[in-house]
Amino acid sequence: MAYVFDLSELYERRIEKALDLLNRELVPNYKAMAARAGLGRTTLSRRFRGITISRAESNLEIRQCLTNV
Repeated sequence: MAYVFDLSELYERRIEKALDLLNRELVPNYKAMAARAGLGRTTLSRRFRGITISRAESNLEIRQCLTNV
């Protein structure tokens, strides 16, 4: 049986690749990188600056809090 990619997984890969490329720049250009990767500028900027995290990471944190009761 072939593995089927989840759309959110593909989206997350695009974000990770864009973040990796932004880390290599001296002055990050969110607008250009977002256009190049087909992502939202604000989303990319917030993820790069650590303001937001992925849904998967968020779900892991929430589940961890629930199991440490």
